[in-house]
Amino acid sequence: MTDEDAANTRFRSPAIAWGVPGAAGATLLAVAWLLSTLPRSASLSGLSWSLVVIGSPGVAEALWLRTCGVDLLPEHALVRCVRRRVVPWRDVQAVVRRPGKRWWLVQLVLDSGKPVTLRAPMLLISMDFGRTRRVAAYEQDYHRIGQWWLAHRGPSWRESLGGAPRDATTEGDPMSGPTNYPGTSAPFAGAPALQKLPAPADVRNSVRLWFASLAVGLVGGILVFATTDQAAAVQKAVNATPSLTSAQAKSTITVSLVSALVGSIIGLGIQLFFVLKLKAGRNWARIVLTVFVGMGVLRSLAAAAMGSSSGLGVVVQVVQVLLGVAAGVFMFRPAANAYFGQKRA
Repeated sequence: MTDEDAANTRFRSPAIAWGVPGAAGATLLAVAWLLSTLPRSASLSGLSWSLVVIGSPGVAEALWLRTCGVDLLPEHALVRCVRRRVVPWRDVQAVVRRPGKRWWLVQLVLDSGKPVTLRAPMLLISMDFGRTRRVAAYEQDYHRIGQWWLAHRGPSWRESLGGAPRDATTEGDPMSGPTNYPGTSAPFAGAPALQKLPAPADVRNSVRLWFASLAVGLVGGILVFATTDQAAAVQKAVNATPSLTSAQAKSTITVSLVSALVGSIIGLGIQLFFVLKLKAGRNWARIVLTVFVGMGVLRSLAAAAMGSSSGLGVVVQVVQVLLGVAAGVFMFRPAANAYFGQKRA
């Protein structure tokens, strides 16, 4: 078997399946490490360990999902996940696709009627970015598995279920057409077209601007945290409140900075959720993001009036507000309005 043949018969979980929990967990662990480099305090140490406890499962899940999948061999399918399982092709009665809570999955239905669920190929139900390409790839991999089964189940294979199960057909099914695999060798005619209008350029531009705003907010928040002169802040706090010791002031300021950083990351994650829904054509997400733009403008004006932000903090806020306003303009251009209107129809 050549390297190309091996690649065509080996399927692993898609990057989004393990990348999202891995990135979230790694971010929390990075913040925990950053906290560990700061002067020790009971509250700071507790926060650091809490982030480790929360972030570690995400990294572990990502490492686990990264290796899950299936290898197609001449006599059997080698299913890889929690444990390795060998499924002989002669024992398979059908290759079907099934919707789960978040993913479309592929299952091998055995003689007993019990399905063996594969962790690859997979298709995320709710994500619309690159959907046409991802549906086509999922369909291609699904049919590749089905055709491999037909070619390798052997002459001794017999249908034993009395009527092999068909693909699930429910509302929102991204695939269409008859099932090719139970018991027929009908070739795959190609990935079906999605019955939906693509997002117009105005919506795509708005999403890009929102992503840029989120990136500026994340990088800027980390830089503000890293460049804050804690010694000057401690001295200012002691001068303002003589009853505070330097150690107490330092601990309070450190906790405040870390809490602000963690809160900013959580807030950016919430905004990211709404941006993804915006791309999917959810009008309510457009409304919520518009509210975020207004709040950002008011927050920046208030900070400028009180002089509560540092030079770098002011730059980050101004850039975020400008990007948010530009994204908001694109969200309400005529083409975008038509797109969200057909989504509500």
